[in-house]
Amino acid sequence: MRREFPAASEDDAAAPKRRLTPALMAAVVLGLIALTTVTAVIVHGRESRQAEVERRGEAKRAAEDLRERFDLTLGGLASVRGLFASSETVTGREYATFARTLLQDSPVSGTLVLSRVPATLRRDFESLPGAGRIRDVIRGRARRRASPRNEYYPIAYRAGEPLPVGLDLSADPALRRTLEQARDTGRPRASPPISLPPGGRPGLLVFLPIYASGQEPMTVAARRAGLAQVAAASF
Repeated sequence: MRREFPAASEDDAAAPKRRLTPALMAAVVLGLIALTTVTAVIVHGRESRQAEVERRGEAKRAAEDLRERFDLTLGGLASVRGLFASSETVTGREYATFARTLLQDSPVSGTLVLSRVPATLRRDFESLPGAGRIRDVIRGRARRRASPRNEYYPIAYRAGEPLPVGLDLSADPALRRTLEQARDTGRPRASPPISLPPGGRPGLLVFLPIYASGQEPMTVAARRAGLAQVAAASF
């Protein structure tokens, strides 16, 4: 039995084919753009969070490394203080030998010892072998002659540091404030970022007081009167 299909009517033949209208096409395009934008935002957000996690990790590692170096610097300065506290006099050769052992295999680049020199003893200090004239440091550069004041803190010993003997670091107001804070508290103090000679290189200095008695005095007045030297290191 032959199967017959119904013939198309004139109405069916005349029916128009369905096409996308301009409005519908625009809606589709806008939808695709929105979907692409959302996808890009999600991807970018994930990448940004990952980058932020990585940055925080790097910052944490850098902070831990800086803290370790700072602790090692304080340990080195404490050793210098112990040397001077245990001896009435320390020669330049003794300090050089001590510092060479101290700095071996250490991230600490060098150490300094500043002597407290009242104005009345300035000539005595400058007459010491190798001391020379006391000089000021202004804006990271050394001047030829220190200006008159009540007391000076010239470098008397150095090891591994480019700063010259006789340079008075207390001529710099920021360094003097930090030095006085260390003197009054008996604790190590770090200066704000400064320009260090030679050449004005950026950095900071850490100060640790050394008292004539070998022990930290109980009062601020006694600490001020008993200060003999200051151990220091650049950082």
